Amino acid sequence: MNRRVVIGIICMLFVTYMPVDNSEVDFIIKEGDTIDSGDGKTLYVGGNGPNNYTHIQDAINDASPGDTIFVYDDFSPYYENLVIDKSIKLIGENKETTVIDGMKKGSVVRIVHNNVVIKNFTIRNSSEGIWEAAGIFVDNSQSNVISDNVILANNWGIFLNRSNKNIISGNLILDGWGSIFLDRSNQNIISDNLITNEWGCPVGMGILLEESNFNKITRNNISYSEVGICILDRSKKNVISYNIVKESCDGIHICGGKENLIFYNDLINNERNGFFVNWIVLRVGVKPVFSFFNIWLRNYWDDWHSIAPRPIFGVVTVVLGYYIIPSIPWLNFDWMPRSSPQSH
Repeated sequence: MNRRVVIGIICMLFVTYMPVDNSEVDFIIKEGDTIDSGDGKTLYVGGNGPNNYTHIQDAINDASPGDTIFVYDDFSPYYENLVIDKSIKLIGENKETTVIDGMKKGSVVRIVHNNVVIKNFTIRNSSEGIWEAAGIFVDNSQSNVISDNVILANNWGIFLNRSNKNIISGNLILDGWGSIFLDRSNQNIISDNLITNEWGCPVGMGILLEESNFNKITRNNISYSEVGICILDRSKKNVISYNIVKESCDGIHICGGKENLIFYNDLINNERNGFFVNWIVLRVGVKPVFSFFNIWLRNYWDDWHSIAPRPIFGVVTVVLGYYIIPSIPWLNFDWMPRSSPQSH
């Protein structure tokens, strides 16, 4: 049978066994969508204009929904911790030279409203050692676009907390403990980001999903992470595709996630290219938890040089009440591994 036909059948079966709850998926944002924040006025920060602002936060405070704030680089770096609480576009003159520095005090930029665009900045120096501190912290908001930024030396690069339908695309994320974290955040697109560090050894997380569903993680290039892509704690029905993960401890790691589709990724020179932990949790009065049915398909594994299915080693952990039974070795398979990496 033609290989494309087989792949199509497998994907159709995958979609078939994943029922879609309309209350959960009332809208799926698509790549190429634009976020309309209106036809407002433009406010300027820096530069030589007579009414230009000195501080970015002052311009945000004076802006109306739909306005654009353009930030010149001549006053850079801007030592500020920004809170964006209205639908605006925040645009830097040049992402290499327009710098917002958080001075290691909390998050550098915090978004608490919908329909915000942030583009063309270097965003650096959030707090260290505080879990939610990030270069950009998106808090309970949706339909934001974060693109074409350099996000440098933060605790987390970008942190989405209970935030849906956002686009994070084309960013360079460097030298943080973690790069992109989706915490209870659904229907987001994470694409075309370059995630690495300049230390030359695996540190921190690349892209982490926790209790996050229906997200599309695609065409990201991740290197020198402890875990390149990590799917945790009942995260389900995410599509992980066309990513490069290399020079990391774990390439793709699934622990407690279910019904995720992992296909056409390149896994290169990682200590362990793929690993999973499936959970069975049985407690009286609590809905059982079964984290299975992840599909691996058409990935490139640099440690596998055969047309045969590539085994993926993992374990099954059973919890009865509050007792954890010793883990049982288990296997998943990439049924059609590729013999060569993608051309990127």
